[in-house]
Amino acid sequence: MNVIKEYSKIINSEEFKEFKKENPDAILANVFLDKNGWQFNYLCNNKMISFYLEDELIKTEESEVYEKQKDLEELKIEELKIDLEKAEEIIKKVSDEEATKKIIILQQKEVPIWNITYITSSLNVVNLRVNAISGEVLEQKSENIMNFKGDQ
Repeated sequence: MNVIKEYSKIINSEEFKEFKKENPDAILANVFLDKNGWQFNYLCNNKMISFYLEDELIKTEESEVYEKQKDLEELKIEELKIDLEKAEEIIKKVSDEEATKKIIILQQKEVPIWNITYITSSLNVVNLRVNAISGEVLEQKSENIMNFKGDQ
């Protein structure tokens, strides 16, 4: 599932062109990968508008924006040089943890970054951030999920 190919399908669709015509200030805030594929999230008038492909049809969903999300940087997806497959190869070099569940987000933090979180079979939560232009590992954290337990 290539993010750039999916993005191209989205932005070249009639649905998206109509959306951009009506919302010229909308910015691509992030891209999220779930079990169904890539979801492209646009920040627009304090709402998040998500575009995704389902059975080759363009679908959209609207959701409210949290206060933190109002300051998101525009994702410059065209600057992407490291695809997800390459980012995961880089991660394997620095972390030997095997993922049972993955959360994958492409977002902008001065540069495009892959923000990848793994939940492992040993119940560790591993979060790595990889520069999507250079491939540099910007941040690496690992913590056992049991440490997230709050005081009862």
